[in-house]
Amino acid sequence: MFKSDVAEAYRHMPMSFYWSIKQVNTIDGERSLDLCNAFGGRGAQAIWIAFMALVIWIAKYIRLIHLLLAYSDNAFGPNMASDFTFYPPYKNSLPTNQVKFLVLLDDLGIPHSEKKQISGAPLVIIGIKVDPNRMTLTLPTESRLDLIDKISRFCETTKNKKGSKFSLREWQGLGGHLNWSFNVFPLLKPCTCALYAKIAGKDAPNAAIWVNNNVRDELLWARARLMRESGVRLVRSVDWQVPSADITIYCDASLEGFGFYIPANHTGFYGDIPSNTPKNLIFFYEALCVIFALYHTASSSIPCPGRIVIYTDSENSVNIFSSLHALPQYNILLAACDFLMDTMHQLRVVHVPGRDNSVADALSRKLFRLANRWDPRLTTKHFIPPDSLLGALHL
Repeated sequence: MFKSDVAEAYRHMPMSFYWSIKQVNTIDGERSLDLCNAFGGRGAQAIWIAFMALVIWIAKYIRLIHLLLAYSDNAFGPNMASDFTFYPPYKNSLPTNQVKFLVLLDDLGIPHSEKKQISGAPLVIIGIKVDPNRMTLTLPTESRLDLIDKISRFCETTKNKKGSKFSLREWQGLGGHLNWSFNVFPLLKPCTCALYAKIAGKDAPNAAIWVNNNVRDELLWARARLMRESGVRLVRSVDWQVPSADITIYCDASLEGFGFYIPANHTGFYGDIPSNTPKNLIFFYEALCVIFALYHTASSSIPCPGRIVIYTDSENSVNIFSSLHALPQYNILLAACDFLMDTMHQLRVVHVPGRDNSVADALSRKLFRLANRWDPRLTTKHFIPPDSLLGALHL
């Protein structure tokens, strides 16, 4: 791996004179306008990223530096351990892809310094140790414990204190810290659903915002997972094809119930919507059916870890499980992600037109004869969600 850093990145962005009058520096009683992008301003990073994105585009599509990534002023990527090229300005041999990137910076007139051009394996990139040979991403123990402490502070309650309140700036800081951790713990993403819903539309950085129960519950779930996890993520291929799945399930739900169908063994399951779920919310029932089908795989004979494909005719369900984001009051993703982290299964939820989901549709409405018409070899079974699952779903 290699990592290249641009010297004094933000300061290379010239600012309009009309903006510079808002950037007045006073030194020894004399005032001067700052004509450069000031580090720390609310828009400073967005300005730099807009420029750096163009540089990375040129690097990837014109200079053909494949697999190059960037974070703010850092560009990084893989390189074969035996592939080095001499770089005259530094009088040293560096990874070939790094040399290509530095030559591009030179051609564009973007300065850089030798001490910030590093390479190796493993290599720390944006605070995460990346090992390209073992295919692991590691969140250092100190960083993981620091995040746990920040979450604990947000969730703190005492007998004499109903809850906690923090400035919008602090909320955004915690959200950013959690987003960074998702590089190692991607299945923790649902823990920010309530957090972002709480601060949506707010723009006063010092305004105090109370932590509500939805936010606290999701953050405490994330804290519990962080305390259990080792901090090491084994990188696996996420670009696998649907036909390579170890098990394929079709799901559907109606106001009467739910049903899921496994074509490979001609088995169908049906059940009633739990009585304490929100009433007449068909999109919620559809997502709930996906989780019931997912949990059924725990009793199946697929390898662990395995690849699971679940088809549904609900686009809402596809979006929820693809983004790992749901409305706080309907956030049932925590239980699903718990299951996936515990089993290391990989899940893909795919949309299917309703006309191609006939068996699951019939099962959801308890139309068993109709279901058998679509699959004459079908065996139907009653599925009762275990109490442990309903408890995890807060149902």
